[in-house]
Amino acid sequence: MRAYRAVPGAPLASWANRVTISLVMGYRGVLVLALAASACGNWTSDSAGHLRDPGVAGGGRAAGDAGARETEAGKGGGPSAAGGTGGASGSPAAGAPAADKPPCAPNTLANYTLLDRQSAVELLRNVTAIDNDLTITGDVTDLSPLACLSKVRDLYIENTTQLKSLAGLERLTSVRRISINADCTDEGQNTCTVNQQLSNVSFEALSEVELIHVFKNPALTTLSFARLTRLPEISMVRNPALVRISIPALTQAGTVDIFDCPIENLTFFSALTEIGSLGVERTKIRDLRGLEGLTGIKSLALRNNIALASLAGADSLEQAGAIYLQENPALVSLRGLGALRSLEFLRILRNAALPTCEAHWLRDLIGAQSITSGVDISDNGSGACP
Repeated sequence: MRAYRAVPGAPLASWANRVTISLVMGYRGVLVLALAASACGNWTSDSAGHLRDPGVAGGGRAAGDAGARETEAGKGGGPSAAGGTGGASGSPAAGAPAADKPPCAPNTLANYTLLDRQSAVELLRNVTAIDNDLTITGDVTDLSPLACLSKVRDLYIENTTQLKSLAGLERLTSVRRISINADCTDEGQNTCTVNQQLSNVSFEALSEVELIHVFKNPALTTLSFARLTRLPEISMVRNPALVRISIPALTQAGTVDIFDCPIENLTFFSALTEIGSLGVERTKIRDLRGLEGLTGIKSLALRNNIALASLAGADSLEQAGAIYLQENPALVSLRGLGALRSLEFLRILRNAALPTCEAHWLRDLIGAQSITSGVDISDNGSGACP
């Protein structure tokens, strides 16, 4: 795109025109911020060459105060609401089911897009796709202007100070990677800037995604993916308030890690029939209810789960590559694995309440010689077995 400098006082676009504004910024080494806007009324420039919106009192925030300005013709879409605030003309309120929303005309951005303030979000009304990364950060409070957005390459939500939910992304169906994370400056991940108020992460229409990473969100209580049926990889780590997870349509999963989240069960996996590996550490699960549909797994790792008492729920599991049961202080029974017939590696360590004879029962159920990659059983309890 060619550089553009506004002529003081001259109108830049009528309400019928689409405008793409690119701001040169520094953010993790990425220098270009692309924002698409539907201008309502005439955007003009002030004496310094900053873009001003006449619909905002006092001329509004200068659109170019972060760097150089460039413009190009946008694609499709209709006019936004006056002044660029409030709901888009003809658009339903955020949170309404995607099926009830009117269609949006195709309108695609190609550039990396950074939204670090609410005024930047307003400029993306009627954008339907971003063929690059989208980062939401800073003082953004409301994503309802993104109600037309259905596709993004990678979505990053990090370091937000006021954002409480993702209401407004109900149309989003396809993303390669979703990262809802703290930004940590030390290797121990102890000095982090977090999403301070984000409590509800719900994707109503999302059906295609390769990786989801949800890390260290102190206020997050609810995580929901209503339509996902396949999920190659997801990690939910160090979310101290996360108690509700919903993935009701999920039947196939690759790698799933749940660490340091106070969930009490795995029933959100009730539709799951196929999985690669499952790691559950430092949670409050009591058993494995929710895994009844699984007959095979490559790796099952259960470590430091303070309330885990039994493996009930894994009753259909017949084949496993590796099973790790370590430091689960309340674990007393392994009989939930009674259907297991094939296993390559078994490690049962430091489960204080688990009778050692229970560990030996599981080993002998398979046959020590049949566990080809080895058996490691030590430092468990000394109680009696059934």
